[in-house]
Amino acid sequence: MVAFALLGLPALPGFAGPEMASAEAISPRLEPAAMEAADQADPVFPLLAEPHYGDGLGASRGHEGQDLFAPAGTAEVAVDDAVVLEAAAGYNGGRGNYVSIYSSNADRTYNYFHMLAAPLVAAGQRVHAGERLGELGCSGSCWGDHLHFEVRQGHDPYGPVLDPAPFLKSLPPAAQAGLSQRRAVRSAAGSR
Repeated sequence: MVAFALLGLPALPGFAGPEMASAEAISPRLEPAAMEAADQADPVFPLLAEPHYGDGLGASRGHEGQDLFAPAGTAEVAVDDAVVLEAAAGYNGGRGNYVSIYSSNADRTYNYFHMLAAPLVAAGQRVHAGERLGELGCSGSCWGDHLHFEVRQGHDPYGPVLDPAPFLKSLPPAAQAGLSQRRAVRSAAGSR
């Protein structure tokens, strides 16, 4: 509840916020051996804020991701070292301004929908965990500023849907990210 007050967001009755689970309790990576390589960064949370969790997978309307609410303009960052598959501005079938990145470390594609403005990255660009992709907003078809975050199997922004909640809840809040991730975020923010 304190996190919501700090962000200026109203708390929902009966909702205390996201429960954090240990990496040992949840295995969202599915290929943990891929992360053991010394040159690989640890995954980071996709927002530089502690969000309010909204609708998740399904949500009685075919919802294919997890909605994360935070103030407009909150930095959206790459969850893992990746290559940008798609980056577009405009309505885009309701996705709004969006970015799709592929992590070969996890063999996953991560989609970030409804950005405030055009993405800060371009298709084909390599990004590092914690690097800024854009800012949270409400473009396309949405109700309120939020990140609609999807996880897809393989190298395809439209591939099989995976539930992002266990993955997200296994990550430490951005403020607790390791020093290397904070450095990457500062470096990426400074290169804008």
